[in-house]
Amino acid sequence: MKRVFGVLCFILTLAVVFQVSDLYAVQIIANRTGAIRIEYPDGTTDNVGIDEDVNNLPSGSTVYALDSSMTVAPVDGWIKVVVGPSVATVKAGDGITVRYDENNSAACFHGDRGQVSVVTGDTTTLVNKNEDVEITLNVETGIPEVHRR
Repeated sequence: MKRVFGVLCFILTLAVVFQVSDLYAVQIIANRTGAIRIEYPDGTTDNVGIDEDVNNLPSGSTVYALDSSMTVAPVDGWIKVVVGPSVATVKAGDGITVRYDENNSAACFHGDRGQVSVVTGDTTTLVNKNEDVEITLNVETGIPEVHRR
């Protein structure tokens, strides 16, 4: 009877471990050049300086590129990346390099892999692999202007 109980406990432990690992999907942020702010799915936030490491992020986190450029490539799950007025949703298997150009008030995106959806106001832009996209807001109309390079 103790042996059966021990096996059941082991199986239950494995089930819990695999459930938790699904909740904390591994995310990759690389080549970061500045500070970022992270908002976790539970609403808590964390400011991360340039010299601080970014640990694995839970799927559903939002990363704000404050004065930073970075490459974002989730291994599992998804995260949002806010660059100026634009929000990119990066899913597992996709990758994008982002930066905010303060001189032109432009959100800049380079597709590294897959296809990433970027929303600016009411406009959705798809950024494909090897594509460069710059998004600015027209100061007079507030309408996003999308420039593909």
